[in-house]
Amino acid sequence: MSEREQEVLRQAAEAEDMTVSAFILSTVVPPRPGSSAPQSRHHDVGTGVRTVPR
Repeated sequence: MSEREQEVLRQAAEAEDMTVSAFILSTVVPPRPGSSAPQSRHHDVGTGVRTVPR
């Protein structure tokens, strides 16, 4: 792999870091039909602090 290819990959990794992390989370821990716990956890992650009671 050339230095230019490595640089392009590095920039892409930095730009997409959050997107890839979210994608990996949703892939590794998918919502499962018939099971409420993974679905609720996935939903809480997606909606953030708004799900926390004040």
